[in-house]
Amino acid sequence: MGLISSIRKKLGWIVGITMVTLILLLIGSDLLSIGPRAMNRRPIIGEVAGKKITLQAFQERWEGLQQGFFLQYERMPGELEKTILQEQVWRQVVTDLVYERLHQMLGISVTSDELVDMVQGEHVHPGLKAIFTDSETKKFDKKKLLAYLSQLAQLPVAQQKQWHELEEKLAEDRCNTKYNQLVLQSAFVTNASARSRYQLFNTKLDVKYLYIPYTSVQSGLPEVSETSLKQYLKEHKAQYQVEESRGVAYVTFPMLPTPADRVAFEQELEALIADFKEAKDSKAFARAQTEGPSALAYETFTEQGLPEALAQQSLKPGMVIGPVERDRKYKLYKVVAIHKDQEKPYEVAIIHKKLVPGDDTKDKALRQAENFGSLASNQKKFEAQALQDGLEVHRAQVSKDDFHIGKFLYAREVARWVYGEAKIGKVSPTFELEGAYIVAVMTDKRQAGTANLEDVRDEITNKIKNQQKAKHIIEKLGAISGNTLEDMAMQYGDAAVVLSKEELEFKESKLPGVGKAIQAIGLAFGLEIGERSKPVEDDLGVFVMEVVNREYEEEPSPIAVKEYRDVQRKLMQYRHNRYMFASLEKWGKVKDYRYRYY
Repeated sequence: MGLISSIRKKLGWIVGITMVTLILLLIGSDLLSIGPRAMNRRPIIGEVAGKKITLQAFQERWEGLQQGFFLQYERMPGELEKTILQEQVWRQVVTDLVYERLHQMLGISVTSDELVDMVQGEHVHPGLKAIFTDSETKKFDKKKLLAYLSQLAQLPVAQQKQWHELEEKLAEDRCNTKYNQLVLQSAFVTNASARSRYQLFNTKLDVKYLYIPYTSVQSGLPEVSETSLKQYLKEHKAQYQVEESRGVAYVTFPMLPTPADRVAFEQELEALIADFKEAKDSKAFARAQTEGPSALAYETFTEQGLPEALAQQSLKPGMVIGPVERDRKYKLYKVVAIHKDQEKPYEVAIIHKKLVPGDDTKDKALRQAENFGSLASNQKKFEAQALQDGLEVHRAQVSKDDFHIGKFLYAREVARWVYGEAKIGKVSPTFELEGAYIVAVMTDKRQAGTANLEDVRDEITNKIKNQQKAKHIIEKLGAISGNTLEDMAMQYGDAAVVLSKEELEFKESKLPGVGKAIQAIGLAFGLEIGERSKPVEDDLGVFVMEVVNREYEEEPSPIAVKEYRDVQRKLMQYRHNRYMFASLEKWGKVKDYRYRYY
């Protein structure tokens, strides 16, 4: 068996830098090139570490990954899956080019002896092990690998070339691993820090708390001035950082099936049922007729796992059950075989169909959308025409990488228009999205940085009012001299309540009878048994916390020591993974122009 066939069967769909690279390599070595020859082509889709990435080269790599998806799932990816694959390719391109530059700067390399060891020695690369792992025993068969290498010189030139390119990618991956190990050490977590975190997350508190909600203060507060709003935003600008975005207003023209569409669909289903009954290869027929992933067209079931529509029947091979409808989605089931001696005795072919609007219905909605667009030639006319036609105007902020807008999960075409030919006040052409046509108008541009006050005015106004209320509540509590929380509540008045929570864990963010209370919970874990906190303001009100009991290990057991060592390792890996790609992007001065084309 050839290397390509072997890898396709044994690797499966593995996501990750090394495995994605291997899959891309097998689809075709030309697809991996983003070198000088490719860079001379235009247009440019991005820049990484000073190297330009052409649209054509990127598209070839992306299409190669889609083909890998097809080999695994026997279907091409849907829109959302394409988006995920595209992001994987982009990260791979960025990583490859940045690593290449880093390896050169730091002198990281793989010697010829090291490469031999990776390919046929004592430390064979995991990617090769996956290729030459026996499908039955699930064990790496080194003899097969060595046998393949011994015959390599007699194989076709193209296959020899692929092997040598594979070796190059394995060497690159080893260089990447060396660099990652260096960087991993920069995310060091001390033993004391890991132990403290372990104990914190394994501590449980029984607490009582005095709670006074902000809603209890309704009068006596000064007006929030414009100066106060601006000052708050200035002092808290780190919390109000936004990406570049552009505002759009849009109206929708839904394409909903009419009664006539339903009748036509039911007639189609009747004809399909008849053909399904007569089909000799029911699985192939279901795959050909189903709408959606072909993998859904065939399933095996246990007696208990049968769908309700089948469980109600006395099943026999050849039976067709359905249509079964849910949310305009229909299923037709055909019992292919019943094997009583198997764990999943029922083989069932399934046809998935969806009731969609007919051509006449879609044409009517399209005419309505285009007529609206012809009358709404600018933003003012857009708003007026929507009011006249009784259409709701939806609004959204769209960033250059967005794929959704409002309830529409895939509206990439709209984002491309916004960042392409659109101008403020310009009305868009008609876009066809899932289940509706939309017409949009660009309303504004927002630069990256601190948010505009108008966009966060209500939120900041509410926060300033809560600060004023907290100050009022805390001053009133300061005049109270109660010995217990109950005494304090009684002296404060009806707005104050005393509540409790047993076995409170640090990871929790809510308290019973209150809701979100992150600041109060964090404060409680810094208290000793019997200790009472000072009043603390939180999102919903002011708290006074008191710890009744604490459960934790004073000295970690041997098992606990191992566990907090695991915590230390996981914390280091988390910090490394969290900042790694962002750091590479920043260091490589990555410029992403994908939004212009996708």
